[in-house]
Amino acid sequence: MGLAIQAAGGFWMAQFDINVTEFGLFWSHYLMGLGQSVAFTPMMVLAFATLPRHRITEGAAVFTMMRNFGSSLFISLAVMVLVRSTSMNYARLTEFVTPYRETLLYPSLPTPWSLDTASGLMQVANEVQRQAAMIGYVNAFHVMAWTATLAVPLACLLRTRPSLT
Repeated sequence: MGLAIQAAGGFWMAQFDINVTEFGLFWSHYLMGLGQSVAFTPMMVLAFATLPRHRITEGAAVFTMMRNFGSSLFISLAVMVLVRSTSMNYARLTEFVTPYRETLLYPSLPTPWSLDTASGLMQVANEVQRQAAMIGYVNAFHVMAWTATLAVPLACLLRTRPSLT
């Protein structure tokens, strides 16, 4: 159940856009935290259910080490997706910013976005970076959501057996 809640929070965050509200941020993160909390206790119970009592301390050390290693690995993967996706999307979005693009010549565009001045070009570059970063975050949120979703069937396969006192 915890992984499903976590996946729901991840898919919600994957729907964010540049105008995300505090409400959306708070409740999606609440779902993620709730899902992690709900998943953690059964995961610990299953991890220690097969250990004899005199091995609980060593099991806790190995469990914590593997949990930290897995978390670090996943954080690295998410950051890699974020950085690569942001840079690829920045490169792709800048292809559309040229002085020959008719949509950039409309008078309704913000005045600071003038392509004739260095400050105007910098404003456009900042907006393109902001949009590319948002796409990168959305892609990282998709990775989080799909990882939790794919872990649900694996969690259903876990069974306990009597402890070996």
